[in-house]
Amino acid sequence: MTKSAFAAPERSNWRYGTDGFALGGTYGMENGLESRFSIQVGAEGKRLVRDDKPCPRLSDHIGLLPVVMISPSDISLVSDSSDERRRFANAVLSQMDPEYLAAVQAYNRLLAQRNHMLRQENPEEQLLSVFDHKMSSAAQTVYQGRLRLCEGLRPLIQDYYAQISGGGEEVSLSYKSDLSGGSLPQILSAARQRDLALHYTTCGVQRDDFLFTMNGHPIRRAGSQGQQKSFLVALKFAQYEMMKKAYGFPPLLLLDDVFDKLDLKRISHLIELVAGSDFGQIFISDTDKGPDYGRPGLFQRLGRRVHQSGAVMSDAVPTVRLHRKQALSMEEVVSQYIKSMKIAAGLNTQRIFEAWDVCSGAAPFTLKRYYRGGKLYITLNSSVIRNQLYFQKDALVEKINAFLREDKLFTADNRTAGFVQELILK
Repeated sequence: MTKSAFAAPERSNWRYGTDGFALGGTYGMENGLESRFSIQVGAEGKRLVRDDKPCPRLSDHIGLLPVVMISPSDISLVSDSSDERRRFANAVLSQMDPEYLAAVQAYNRLLAQRNHMLRQENPEEQLLSVFDHKMSSAAQTVYQGRLRLCEGLRPLIQDYYAQISGGGEEVSLSYKSDLSGGSLPQILSAARQRDLALHYTTCGVQRDDFLFTMNGHPIRRAGSQGQQKSFLVALKFAQYEMMKKAYGFPPLLLLDDVFDKLDLKRISHLIELVAGSDFGQIFISDTDKGPDYGRPGLFQRLGRRVHQSGAVMSDAVPTVRLHRKQALSMEEVVSQYIKSMKIAAGLNTQRIFEAWDVCSGAAPFTLKRYYRGGKLYITLNSSVIRNQLYFQKDALVEKINAFLREDKLFTADNRTAGFVQELILK
């Protein structure tokens, strides 16, 4: 994307005491060949190089290396203004559609010129009308692109959210735009006097917004931290799926503290989702800082299979090298993460509850689930269902344990939460 994933000035990415930084890597391209990309950022701007050849325009590079990032800062999509949500939409669409990127750039350039004219004393309204028509084509391209994005993301978000949350709530995504009420010249003409009074353009795609809802209510107000985080993860997975389909190959996936603010049930579903799907290459950041902070970090616990990248210091910028040959499979990383964070017992319990739901078929009638010492206690809201299942208890225990043996997230040797020995129905 040629810029940081975070909405911060470029200088915020520099190491203190330096006047810039450089970042480079060798990437396997879809044609089977490798290409070397590097970017230098400094006071004089950015310089992008591909295979030792300078890239004349940064916009030509956007979309060549598709990437999706999930991080705690994504909460700004829910809590902050519509600027963040438009920024997200622009980042997604610009990677997949060069025409959209060109339209956004053209629209923003013309918008800045129109606003400059509005700030002048007695601006010519005829000239404003010229700008209105010039902006119309770019605005329509942006509007149609965002509309398609919303329609494409909505069912994917709903599906991923159901998988992560267990289907507890109904979520949705909708698109709000001034252009849904007519063409841009019509809208700007109707708002002309207001624009002249306020000295800026009050209508247009720069005011678009995307509305996140849960059970018909804004998730910003109605959702808990865990529900909001689940929605954002579902949103990013939906973005990943959409980009994967558009490109024909999986983008890079960056997971930054992805389990933050999630309960064990949601962590269980999320781990199952990531470990069981073809997500291509994944980069995971770890907040566990290591032995100096009380216990070994996750990546130190992974042993000799992982090379913890060392920083080779120079007078200018540190050089950090990451090598593909040290990469682990997602299954191995997930297994080590579970051990490192000491959540195996709680996760096992959640997997046992999941096994009950799948094997019994009685999830809609189940009020409570409790597991302790090999005994699974189930409270049902139907005496008819309870009586039917009572005579199938031994068979159900066998089915549940067979399900757990095939479950890659279930740790069979865990002393706190192992296989089910007895099923008690209430």
